[in-house]
Amino acid sequence: MKPCNNVLTNDNRARIVNSYLAQNTVADISRVMNIKRTTIHEVIKKYMRTGSFEKSKRGKPQQPKLNDEKVINP
Repeated sequence: MKPCNNVLTNDNRARIVNSYLAQNTVADISRVMNIKRTTIHEVIKKYMRTGSFEKSKRGKPQQPKLNDEKVINP
């Protein structure tokens, strides 16, 4: 079976971590969930390093381009 190319949800990340903590192998998790083994390794590695399995946000917070001083009132 060809692994799907979809975005991994936080629910699936939780299932991966819980399966791994239940002593299932990465190959078994990959086969059952139809996800690449490298992706599963990355999720587990992040969980071991940070204690979180949720996907982190990308990029910086955006600052507004105009503040109250720059807005011209008609």
